Amino acid sequence: MKHFKVVYLPIFLILLSLIVSHCGGGGDESSGGGQSGVGDATQRLVTFRGRIDDGLGTSPLANAQCRFTNLNGDPLATVTADSNGEFHFDASPDMQGSLVCTPVGFPNLALTTFASTVGGVAGGSLPTQGPEEVSPRTTVIAEILAQTAPSDLQARKAELVADLQAHAPDLTVLVNAATDLFNAMLQQQITAVDFSSTGSTESGDTSSSGSGAGSGSGGDPGGVAGGTGDGAELSPFANAPCEFVLDPKGDTALADFLLDGSVDRLDLQAIAANLNRDTGIQKASARLFPQGMQLLGSNGQPLRTTTDAQGT
Repeated sequence: MKHFKVVYLPIFLILLSLIVSHCGGGGDESSGGGQSGVGDATQRLVTFRGRIDDGLGTSPLANAQCRFTNLNGDPLATVTADSNGEFHFDASPDMQGSLVCTPVGFPNLALTTFASTVGGVAGGSLPTQGPEEVSPRTTVIAEILAQTAPSDLQARKAELVADLQAHAPDLTVLVNAATDLFNAMLQQQITAVDFSSTGSTESGDTSSSGSGAGSGSGGDPGGVAGGTGDGAELSPFANAPCEFVLDPKGDTALADFLLDGSVDRLDLQAIAANLNRDTGIQKASARLFPQGMQLLGSNGQPLRTTTDAQGT
């Protein structure tokens, strides 16, 4: 009996050590599996590259703050550009939205482009031809897309980019005007007026633009109710188009300049003398912005609606 006890104890200790060793190995394998999962998730993403500049060719906007949002305005990625104005971030290969960048200290001078990762290969980089440009040029194209709402945003963007490369007169006039305006605002350090309506603030709230919205952070973003009529009792205007604007002359600096070819806002008179009145700008805007340039909501859509049969 004593002999069996002596033999049993070593066997028990060996088995115990094997069990403990096996449990430890399982833990390592699980941890490694978690790391592999992170790696797999990264491999399913696309690296999107971009570059922001002021439109003058060789003037990158260093350390600009950039964000990528989907078509509903939901943030997908944020990143800071380097000293050359270049940046990159990872995103799913099936997203479309806005890429918005602001110079350091000037959140009102948002530059925008429509960006898409659709068709990207997981683990690869987009765009394939090089970094996506974010500049006054692309901001004009983004404004056209936002204000006219084409059914295929990517296809329409490609058309406009091709037109710009071919020096199409209307688009070239507007791009040159936007570039002059942006750089004038940047040099004069104008911070109280938004440059464009696309992505002008983090949340889409324009109350900080100095144009008198007055809603502040406690404002109700849910909407505004109202009614239209000719003033007589029971005389509603059914199916009337309605738009919400802050300033009839233009809610942004870009709208103010492009819609009539001159700078009229009082808060922009410091740069008005540097921007020559040009009726060609107004004519080009009328063709590329047939419905004008309206205030946009946080999802990038114009704040316009149509009344019902009761004029509401």
